[in-house]
Amino acid sequence: MNLKRMKKIAEAYERILRIKEDISSIDALAEKILDSKSTVWVSMDTEEELIMSIPEHPVSHPTTTYVDDGVLLPVPDTVALEIIGVIMRHKQQLLDNESNNI
Repeated sequence: MNLKRMKKIAEAYERILRIKEDISSIDALAEKILDSKSTVWVSMDTEEELIMSIPEHPVSHPTTTYVDDGVLLPVPDTVALEIIGVIMRHKQQLLDNESNNI
């Protein structure tokens, strides 16, 4: 196996690990929503706005930033779980695609 192929496999493996971490975090959030059975707040911002709001020297822990043009919506727990289901399907597709590329 050549070096270029090994590098691509290593990069795909790193992406797979990040996707699996995302899936674990999303799964934990779903369990928390199921346990609380309360209203959930959903925030959406565009990538450009988020990048512009990142400080020049970012902190090591992520912080939630609400930008003026973003949306913050209260939704019932059932709707939040549907949103999480869509996100989980998307992450699973990403995982499948990365696995197929190795």
